[in-house]
Amino acid sequence: MSTLHTADRARLVRSEKLRRVRLPWLLLTAAVWMIAAACAVFFWGYLNQGVHGMDSGAYWLTAHRHDLYGAAPGSVDAYLYSPAFAALLWPVAQLPRHLFIDVWMLAEAVAFGWLLRPLRLRWGVPAFCLCMGEIVVGNIYSFLAVVAVVGARQPAAWALPLLTKITPGLGPVWFAVRREWRALAWSGAVTAGIAVVSFAVNPAGWFDWIRFLVDNAGGSQFLLPLRVAVAAALVAYAAVRRWTWVLPIAMLLANPMVLHSEMALSLLAALPRLIRDATWDRRDRTAPMRSSDTIGA
Repeated sequence: MSTLHTADRARLVRSEKLRRVRLPWLLLTAAVWMIAAACAVFFWGYLNQGVHGMDSGAYWLTAHRHDLYGAAPGSVDAYLYSPAFAALLWPVAQLPRHLFIDVWMLAEAVAFGWLLRPLRLRWGVPAFCLCMGEIVVGNIYSFLAVVAVVGARQPAAWALPLLTKITPGLGPVWFAVRREWRALAWSGAVTAGIAVVSFAVNPAGWFDWIRFLVDNAGGSQFLLPLRVAVAAALVAYAAVRRWTWVLPIAMLLANPMVLHSEMALSLLAALPRLIRDATWDRRDRTAPMRSSDTIGA
C-alpha cells in the first residue's frame, strides 16, 4: 500500500512539474504566433498598396539605366552592389518590372521555406511570417542565409556576398583558420574570376562602383571596421570549434547597414538548418561503430 501511495505521489509531482513547464511554453508559443501574425498583416498591407519590391525594383533598373550608381545609399532605387551582380541579373531583368519583382519575391519565399523547414509547422510558420518584410522589400538576405548554410561545402557560394555587400563574405576566414586551402583557393578563384570577366566587359562600371563606395564610406555604416573585425574573430573561433551556426550571426554583425535595416535579421533564418546539421554531425561522430562499418565487413 505504501508503495502504491509513493507511486501516486511521484506521478502527481511529475504532473505538477509538467504543468509548470507547459504553461510558460504555451504562453511563449502564443506570443510568437501573435507577433508573427501582426508582421504578416502589416507586410500584406504593403503588397495590397503596391509598394513592394523597394530593393528588387532597384535590381531591375540595373538593366534599364546607364548610370548604376547615380542614387545615393538609402534613396529610392539605389543600387549598391558590383557591376558583376548587375550583369548576373541582366537576363531576368528583361522581364516587365512587376513580373521581375514577383519572381524575386517567390525566389526569396522558396529560400526561406527551405531554410526554416527543420522548425516544422509550429515554429516554421511564425518564423516565415517574421521574414515577410525581407520578402516584400526584396533584398538579398535570404540568398545570403542560404550561402551561410551551403558555403562550408560549396566554397564558390561566397562569391555572392563578396560581390554584393562585401563585408559579410566571411567564408574565406573559416577556410583559412581550418586550413582548408583548396576551399579557400576555390572561393577566391571563383570570386576573382567573375570580377575579372565583369571588369573586362565593363571597366568603367567597376571604377564607378569603387568611387561610389569610397564617397559613401561611413555614414550609416556604424562602426563597420570594428564590427567586421569582431565578426571575423567570431568566425575564426567558430571554425576551430566547428560551430557553423555562428556564420549567419557573424554575417549579420558584419552587414554594412545592420542598424538601419531590420531586414538583415532574416539572415538568422539560416540557424535552423545549421543547428540541425551540426546536431547530426555530432551524433555521427559519437555513434558507436557498427560491425558493417568496419573494413572488410
